Amino acid sequence: MDDFIGSSALVPQEYVPNYEENEAGWPSVVSLDYNRSDKCTTTLKWRSLVGSKSDGRPKVSVSKIGEVQALVDFIESDSDLAHRLALPSGGWEGKPDRDRIEFDVAIFLREILGRAHSTGILDVAEMVLIYCRIERSRLAEHLIGDLIVPLPLVKFPETDELKLGDGVSIVRLDEGTQRSRARSTRDTLNAFLSAAATHAVRIQSVSYDNPHWLRRMFGFWGNGTDLTRVDLACQAIDIATGAHVGYAEVLIRPLDWAEEWTYDLPAIHEVATIRRHHEKLAERGWHGPGTTVESSAAARIPTTFQNLSSSNLRVALAARRLFQSNLRTDDDDVVVDCCIGIEALVGDEHDELTHRMAQRAAVVLARRGHDPHSTYAITKKVYGERSSIVHGVVRKSKSFKVKGQEYHTSSTARWLLRELLTSATSVSPAWTPAAIDQRILASALIPDPEG
Repeated sequence: MDDFIGSSALVPQEYVPNYEENEAGWPSVVSLDYNRSDKCTTTLKWRSLVGSKSDGRPKVSVSKIGEVQALVDFIESDSDLAHRLALPSGGWEGKPDRDRIEFDVAIFLREILGRAHSTGILDVAEMVLIYCRIERSRLAEHLIGDLIVPLPLVKFPETDELKLGDGVSIVRLDEGTQRSRARSTRDTLNAFLSAAATHAVRIQSVSYDNPHWLRRMFGFWGNGTDLTRVDLACQAIDIATGAHVGYAEVLIRPLDWAEEWTYDLPAIHEVATIRRHHEKLAERGWHGPGTTVESSAAARIPTTFQNLSSSNLRVALAARRLFQSNLRTDDDDVVVDCCIGIEALVGDEHDELTHRMAQRAAVVLARRGHDPHSTYAITKKVYGERSSIVHGVVRKSKSFKVKGQEYHTSSTARWLLRELLTSATSVSPAWTPAAIDQRILASALIPDPEG
């Protein structure tokens, strides 16, 4: 095969991106559609080399290989097997025709040959292992893998793996994974933003139903993807460290199966793309410093995550609103989100007086070293701004003053909500408005002199 490759200038090639970082220190691994010797590794393009007559003009057609035709005969004779391996004609419930079976067998074959060639495997037993991984992706009822959700523009320089609990970790992305997940510069998701992630949230051993492997190729992943724990991890990072985090893609690292491979890189498959980050990150944010989370701050994340996971509905709502506020582009929306979160923590369905909420916030944050009089005044001001917004009053200013100091409303609202959440998630169970009221009453009690 190597002699064949070296003998023809017309042999199809593909270009696998090398690992590199930009001047700001962010990974900058993107997939190019042309050869750049300083940015790519050139390898044989098996998808164009091996195929069926349905592929057009492959260099090697499986239609002319007797052993492959015998395999096609065998698959065609077993309707259940044919249905699992090939795309049915006339809809998912139809029967695949022979050309379609041959087409999908060619995909199967070239993945095995491509992986064996790129990794230097010549031993038949090792090639069987490659085959078994692909076979599982086609025939297994369930597929298990680790979800990998990169966190763009947030660095954890001293962290290789930080276990948060419940099979959730923050992990460093190695160079092989970075190269394998590289996106095309023509992709609808910004390839450079996607690349600019040093770490990811990992959810271990996620299981998917596997009704048909081609459904996954079209983006339909069995029983869907629950991102609750990913969002909880992002919320915990924000609360514990103040780093505004988000994500744009959800990947899976297969456990003992593979759909396909790129060159000799680890199998990484896309599950979904979703914009769960502020749109400003896509405005060439990878040319800037981003956010750095030092080890001392990172050490607080596991406790916050675990307490969030077991928190009451009030705390859960407040944490969701904090995370959601970070995705907003409108200043008013940020204020409303944060005020909903603040009210969830220190409000009471039977008593929505701003005075009472401000009083509770002041008591809670006094224990975090904040002046209670300032906290009380700030909370009332923020809620005054919220009232103006929801009643359609056009605000003349997006800031306010307390004791002569000017505060930007939306950023102050986020600060206030985050501080309250930091306090609430530092203990388990979290405090409640009723518990704060008891603390206020206790501090006001005067001993009876007559005993």
